[in-house]
Amino acid sequence: MKKYNFLLLLSAFFFLFSCQKEEFTDPLTGEAKTGGLATINNALVPYVVGNGNTFAYKAGFAVYQAKVQTTSMEIYKSFTRSSDGKTSNEILLKSIPLAAVPGSNEVKSFNFTYDELIAGLKINGVNLPTVDTNLNIGDYWTLKYVAKTSEGNLHLNVGTTKVAVGTRLAGTYKCIEGLYMRNSVQLAATANWPAETVIESVNTTTYRIVKRFGYFPAGATDDNTWYFNVVGTTISYPATEPDGSTANTGNDLPVITCGVAPPASFLPQFNCGDTNKVILDNVNGKDRLIMTFGYYNPGGSVPGTRQFYQVLEKI
Repeated sequence: MKKYNFLLLLSAFFFLFSCQKEEFTDPLTGEAKTGGLATINNALVPYVVGNGNTFAYKAGFAVYQAKVQTTSMEIYKSFTRSSDGKTSNEILLKSIPLAAVPGSNEVKSFNFTYDELIAGLKINGVNLPTVDTNLNIGDYWTLKYVAKTSEGNLHLNVGTTKVAVGTRLAGTYKCIEGLYMRNSVQLAATANWPAETVIESVNTTTYRIVKRFGYFPAGATDDNTWYFNVVGTTISYPATEPDGSTANTGNDLPVITCGVAPPASFLPQFNCGDTNKVILDNVNGKDRLIMTFGYYNPGGSVPGTRQFYQVLEKI
């Protein structure tokens, strides 16, 4: 009986061990383990239409080499068409070898061109356009990062890079000057703004700020994704989203700005004569957006204006 119990216990041990052990297969089958082995340094890379087939774009990642090292990072690409939401096949873009030194933090960057992005991708069996001028604003590639470890396993990283087709002002920005006031009381300044603000192109004149209204992140009542227009170097704020029916809002209230009702009380603290403009940097690419905007809150504990001034500089 003792021998039987021992064998039963041993069998249970091996069963438990085998259940806990994970097998890893091709990442595109959906069976690869997900995890944050890499820190993705570029969540958004703006693709500027007209830059041509050989213009080099850059993205990057960092990997901490622990007991089990990452020996290479395989980067897969797919393309999504904005007009109908259809997505291409997904194939390898690049494989980046790593030194895999235990205890080190490896930071890697890689370049890619339009020719590399479109190679081998098809939607409904049709190749992507051979020139980028046939793309549409809002089209995008998704780059996925798959880490290969010293144990031979594959780990699909949680973070991805979106290569978004847009115009020059789309991209990632940092706030170099910021001010938030409720009526005449200052409540936040530059240090309260996020490290990065993501701006995407909607069309040739309309831009979308993703989940950020001034220093406010996405909240429970509104995701704080909102819109502004640029014509020449002038910034303006549409009353509605591009669909023409949904209000353009911040914190779930309509966006207002200089010269917009209620004029007697809106933005009394800000200089509306020298704002809402673009300053282009043709040398270093550090374009700036100088913006004044806000909303009027008729309710709440303190009714009145919520005023924002920010100077965003392209990273």
